[in-house]
Amino acid sequence: IASRLDPTLATPPLKPITTPDSEMEARVRRLLADAATGTLKVEDFGYWRGGFSPERANALADGVRQLGAVKSMTLMESRDLADDRIRVYDIQFEKQPMRLRISVAPDGKITAFGINPIPR
Repeated sequence: IASRLDPTLATPPLKPITTPDSEMEARVRRLLADAATGTLKVEDFGYWRGGFSPERANALADGVRQLGAVKSMTLMESRDLADDRIRVYDIQFEKQPMRLRISVAPDGKITAFGINPIPR
């Protein structure tokens, strides 16, 4: 709302980052594959708001399956917040592009994982 009143307050659009995070990209690809096959592991998730549940895993699996195969991934944001590593990827799925946000704690547990349409 503030950015509509004062455009200088708007968050600048994300731009592709040319230095890849190969380790995180491989993990995201594995998580998406596990989600699509319904084989996400509870031990990969920790401190996830609302907790990890079979219902959440099934909903994620259904959503990922409907998107189709991953064709490409582009790292759009890489930052640390406190001790969490946050990465944002634009992913071109077979059916449509989506934006994925993932946050990982120092112990390797996923603290946030979400897939949404890319804002325009």
